[in-house]
Amino acid sequence: MDVYARLGVRPIVNARGMNTMASGSLMPKPVLDAMTEAAGAFVDMGELNAHAGAHIARLVGVEGAHVTSGSAGGLLLAAAACIAGDDPEQILRLPDTTGMRNEIIIQRCDRIQYDQALRMAGTVLVEVGTADACAAETIEAAIGPRTAALIYIVSPGLAARGVGPERMAEICPRPRPPADRRRRVDPPAGRAPPPLDGDGRRSRDPERRQGHPGAAEHGPARRPRRPDPRGGRERVAELRRRAPVQR
Repeated sequence: MDVYARLGVRPIVNARGMNTMASGSLMPKPVLDAMTEAAGAFVDMGELNAHAGAHIARLVGVEGAHVTSGSAGGLLLAAAACIAGDDPEQILRLPDTTGMRNEIIIQRCDRIQYDQALRMAGTVLVEVGTADACAAETIEAAIGPRTAALIYIVSPGLAARGVGPERMAEICPRPRPPADRRRRVDPPAGRAPPPLDGDGRRSRDPERRQGHPGAAEHGPARRPRRPDPRGGRERVAELRRRAPVQR
């Protein structure tokens, strides 16, 4: 504890558990040894985060995992991912979410002081219910064309109020296909959207589009976007280099 004494910081007795304001959790020696070992080399942080997340996902038996700076950082990244997806151009626009699906529905009885991290990504929070309770029907009624996500924050004292995570998952709309997620929410005035293919995406088939009432306004079908062999991370870096310098 000498380091705290030198800084004039008084150690406390943590009766909260793993709480951010109580400095999280004490780290056992194997964790400290691993941190010391990792500090001895430089690595690509994107690669490290991807491999660490995959390893954690295998350990806990989930589809995927991502290491964040903490709860607030996790809220920020989750909101950004739901709004911008994996589109490099939209990622660089954040927190400007004009034209994107940027609303996240949150129960008023589930609000915490850290949920402002959601707004840092450009989120528009849509509160539903009251400070004491919320019904599933109220959440369903709030879902609209600009809804990017529903959020349930796991925090002590909140579980007994409102709609639980299992019911929230049932209410939540099915994930949108990536092609739809990258489009503006509102079509241009006076134009009808092209028909949908069987997979739920806007059709690029000229024959299907030809008889559609909005075909003339939309023009010829566009070619499918070619995948970037360099990956999304390299594309974001390239766009940053090309962006004009703001003075």
